Amino acid sequence: MPGELSLTRAEFVRAWSERGNYTLVIASRLEKDAGCSTLHLVDAPLHHFAVEPTTDVKLKGVRDPEVESTLYEWPDEG
Repeated sequence: MPGELSLTRAEFVRAWSERGNYTLVIASRLEKDAGCSTLHLVDAPLHHFAVEPTTDVKLKGVRDPEVESTLYEWPDEG
């Protein structure tokens, strides 16, 4: 069994939204002559494992005028 696993963005979002209704299934020793194949079922895996983000998060709509923000402008030095 691997020491760590990667989830796609969609898998992570689903695990997060489903919480306790999400089960991670880890299949091990599937190769020929690797011994008895196993399945590990882990309910609510995001509550049991450390989560390490590996990609950037994009914030979209930064120019949207509906977003409340504070604007500071420096006067021209001319």
